[in-house]
Amino acid sequence: MNNLNQAYSLSISYHQITVYTGSKTPPVIDWSDDDILQGFAIGDHGVSFEGVNNGKASVTVTLNSNMPPASAD
Repeated sequence: MNNLNQAYSLSISYHQITVYTGSKTPPVIDWSDDDILQGFAIGDHGVSFEGVNNGKASVTVTLNSNMPPASAD
């Protein structure tokens, strides 16, 4: 496992955190009623997680791989 053990501080807007691949523009992810119930929604090249509220959050990143992460640049 590639355990980065790095905490990142970020801002939550629109009550969601979106994780996406290699694009400067986040994908538009539409939330269905089922997505709201499960707390996350999946779209093309990304996933959004429900945030409890807008504000600051701390996220710890861990990769399930022995390979070093590739740059998105």
